Amino acid sequence: MDDRLLFGVLPYAALGLCLTGLAVRVFRPRSEPGAKARCKPLKGLLWGSVSWRVGLVGVLLGHLAGFLVPRSVLLWNQQPLRLVMLEATGLALGLLAALGLGLTLLAPRWCGRKSPLSMTDTLLLTLLAVSIVSGLGIAVFDRWGSSWYASVIVPYLRSLMRLSPSVGLLAEMPFLVRLHVVSAFALMAALPLTRLAALVELPAEALRRRTVRRAARLNPADAA
Repeated sequence: MDDRLLFGVLPYAALGLCLTGLAVRVFRPRSEPGAKARCKPLKGLLWGSVSWRVGLVGVLLGHLAGFLVPRSVLLWNQQPLRLVMLEATGLALGLLAALGLGLTLLAPRWCGRKSPLSMTDTLLLTLLAVSIVSGLGIAVFDRWGSSWYASVIVPYLRSLMRLSPSVGLLAEMPFLVRLHVVSAFALMAALPLTRLAALVELPAEALRRRTVRRAARLNPADAA
């Protein structure tokens, strides 16, 4: 597929679908149960695995740190020992996330119970599996991912924010790197279609309730 379509158009299409879908979910009429009630069937499955929480959150925080301070990452990696330590930590967190995801998808079947995940939830977690496995493949086969992330992916992401995508930065990257990036955009687009989006809705609902209560205190006559 054309690189400009994958890395120049897909990111904005995925972001638009994600924001539009989440806005529709948050502001739709409240005839359905709230986000908190919709999260209950998923709570034990998604948050019951320590490896899932530690691995996925650790990987996300590592990506965020690399995006915010890429120069510090590159300076850290100038020392071979520190580079190996950082790469080993990332690989360990990725393995924990993969283990947790495997338990999330397979635990209900092992216990003889029906999975609370819908087809779209499973699709989202499958895309997440592609992202995690491709990330592990990068760590094993392409190596030094923290350095290329800081020197290639971060400038690419920042070019997207400037609305001038530097597609050429990814044109010569290995297949696993390109798959990792594309799967992340696909995850973004698929999120609003799943019940897992209720996890994103929780803070929005809490903010809306707080705003309504504050307005009621300021205008007691309107609240009555």
